[in-house]
Amino acid sequence: MFFDLGPKERKEEFFGRDAEISEMLRLIRLGNWIVVLGPRMTGKTSIVKVALTELRKKKGKERNYEALYLNLRGTRSIRGLLASLAEVINANQDILSRLRKFLTNVNTIHVGPDGLTLGRDASKPTITLLSLFSALDRSGKNYVIALDEVQVLAPVSGQLLALLANVFTSYNNIKFIFTGSQIGLIRALLEPASSNSPMYGRPPAEIRLHPFQRETSEAFLVAGLKQCKVEPLSKDQLTEVTSKLDGIAGWLTMFGNFYGIRRLDYDDSLERTIREGGKIALSELENFLKGRNKSNVTAVLKTIKSAGSLGSSWTEISRGMEAQLKTGEVNHKTISSTIDSLIEAEILMDERGKYRIIDPLLAEAL
Repeated sequence: MFFDLGPKERKEEFFGRDAEISEMLRLIRLGNWIVVLGPRMTGKTSIVKVALTELRKKKGKERNYEALYLNLRGTRSIRGLLASLAEVINANQDILSRLRKFLTNVNTIHVGPDGLTLGRDASKPTITLLSLFSALDRSGKNYVIALDEVQVLAPVSGQLLALLANVFTSYNNIKFIFTGSQIGLIRALLEPASSNSPMYGRPPAEIRLHPFQRETSEAFLVAGLKQCKVEPLSKDQLTEVTSKLDGIAGWLTMFGNFYGIRRLDYDDSLERTIREGGKIALSELENFLKGRNKSNVTAVLKTIKSAGSLGSSWTEISRGMEAQLKTGEVNHKTISSTIDSLIEAEILMDERGKYRIIDPLLAEAL
């Protein structure tokens, strides 16, 4: 059902991304690694899960794939990545049984009746991971491994890049899909500028998700409400919802869930979507602010919010920061770096020299 709040896993549950899914499948089948980019709540996790489901299906003479999905939220180390991979393998008995004979000589992994058990030696997680990848590669199957929110591994980027480069060079039967909202960190991890980096010259293919256009948003709501067998929205109501939620698939889904599944009235559904979505958006912003100058970021965002849908120019942001921070002239480099970091985090977008907050519910909640 379109208005289920959880990530989608089947193509028929997912709306409006057929072209992107087809392109992902084409690229993977041609041997590419992929990175999926886009603002939060635009469906990155769902599109990856749907693509993995499609890859598992064997169609005609196409080879089929084993597909593994790893949610990296909360992971901060290579050992954490190793533990996540082991957990996913343990949940798949077919893969586990296939790997047994290839892991018998790996002294940091024990394969018993309860699955893989990792050794306590924390100093060798990279070696153990490579042993797992080697076993997967030799097991006679093709594997696609999705690393969701890969930017959380930025603190161990050196180890991660070396690991990925080793897999890229040595294990042809393993392909990766990466997702993330912070494009700057993703590119630093996966598209390094330095020729000394292990992954230099090996960038993954890019799939970018944008908020829906107005027509797609309206079609999504109409189709979802039809599934729910509830009274359709009036034209004015459709216009209001799509205007206030501005094509963000997650917020449209939340509204549809309130209105179509929980059967709240129209006004309550929209009000609750804006309120609850705003809380989620602010929480995500707090995560972004860790380790950054909160005052500078807040001043930029509030300046842009005050300009409404027209957005703010660089000069207008400069004046707004100075007025809010009350510190006199703000260094140009500070302004530019703050704006750039917000763009790289998919919080701001630059529309012909005017900066606008992508998520309307974040703007509302500020």
